[in-house]
Amino acid sequence: MQFRSGFVSVTALLTVILAPFTGAASIPRATSSAIASQIYQFSNNTWIENFAVRPNGNLLLTMLSSPEIYEVIPSQSGTANLLATIPDVTGLFEMTEYAPDQYAFIAGNYSIDTRKSTYGSYSIYTIDMTQDSPQPTKVLDVLEAEFLESLTTFTPPSDRHGKTTDIYLLAGDAQKGMIFLVNLSQKSYKPFLQDSTMNPIPIENGGHDVGILSMKVKDNRIYYVSRDQDLFASIPIPTCWEDPLSTITTRSTANATIISSGYGLQAFEFSNSDESEIYLVGDSTLYKFNESTKQTTDVGVTLPAGQRDLLLGDTFGAYGRTVQDSRILYVSTNGGLIQNDRGLPIVGARMVAVDTTNL
Repeated sequence: MQFRSGFVSVTALLTVILAPFTGAASIPRATSSAIASQIYQFSNNTWIENFAVRPNGNLLLTMLSSPEIYEVIPSQSGTANLLATIPDVTGLFEMTEYAPDQYAFIAGNYSIDTRKSTYGSYSIYTIDMTQDSPQPTKVLDVLEAEFLESLTTFTPPSDRHGKTTDIYLLAGDAQKGMIFLVNLSQKSYKPFLQDSTMNPIPIENGGHDVGILSMKVKDNRIYYVSRDQDLFASIPIPTCWEDPLSTITTRSTANATIISSGYGLQAFEFSNSDESEIYLVGDSTLYKFNESTKQTTDVGVTLPAGQRDLLLGDTFGAYGRTVQDSRILYVSTNGGLIQNDRGLPIVGARMVAVDTTNL
């Protein structure tokens, strides 16, 4: 596959393979490697928390180090356009597309320095990128949230038959270890699912006070990362409901299945070329999990010369949506502001393109 304008060419790359920091000896290496290149880098002490890939191929970034949304055009390397700044919060969190080129995202107060979240500070906003001058709109406060971090679009079973046009989201609270069900149309929410696999480990006990982190829905199951427990898991979606906001109660045990563990996971992305494969983002490395064989493989990312820190502090991953970048896995980073186990200097947050064509 040819790299688009602005990417580092394949011939400029050294064969430097990024190895996993933890458990490397027990993880098989892929026979072919993925090739990584930088799209954009912010200044030091920045943190890209999340991003969404627009239908036109552009990337919408939410920053944790500042309450800002940026747009990056991968083909125009070196440019990040500030779209909006959200008032009265310190940072932004996960973003999800709930309608074509329309997005919801979380805003709230979290201190990177102290790793402390402010209870009751979290809200859900939307931004409509189909408009000529898109502006964020605050939809609702989630006052019960302790650390609302993850967000994904959700179609309840009762809605799959076209009974309502309401828009639903799932929002994960990383400190409560709980998923909230949000009706974006009605501006309402309620506790939905809870399981011990979603629970955080307190900082005083050696954790980061971060449980459920990154979440997607597929085949009637909710897939998620549990950061402190270092788990990748899934949980079935309840089917015995008609009105999800009035009849479903919080479940303390929901039969979660642990899919994989032990890789310092931050996020994941379903492969767009093989339904059985899931890419796991974490430990400044990429892994590939095969649901059929139950095997986890170290992808072995080839890095540009002099950029051993390219994936340092990886935070999220998502595939491109155009013909030109359908095999590009985009990855965001925090530059190693925390969880910098490799001893590398802290650098500015990056957007990185990882070409998975050969995997």
